[in-house]
Amino acid sequence: MLAPELLEELRTIAYCNAAKPKNRVSALVELAKESVDSSKVRKTLYELATDINTPDDQKVRAISLLSKLQAKDPPKELDADEAKALQQSLMEQYVGTNRTNS
Repeated sequence: MLAPELLEELRTIAYCNAAKPKNRVSALVELAKESVDSSKVRKTLYELATDINTPDDQKVRAISLLSKLQAKDPPKELDADEAKALQQSLMEQYVGTNRTNS
């Protein structure tokens, strides 16, 4: 996993309309690899793929990545409490509990 400051750099490039499409698509590829901002990455890729100002080679690259990322249901965004509860539930389900009766 990348350091938070590096993820922020990627986000800055990926979501900045003034950045070159080639750089934006490259940054989006890296964000996708890190499974960060999944729905926003897909939305931005779609925008780049359908923008008349995006060069054809970058449109193709964006469409290719978009096809790999498509899912029937968008990923569920969890807040910290939901994530912790889910993690605990999965740990108990697959690892078991370490509770002893004294």
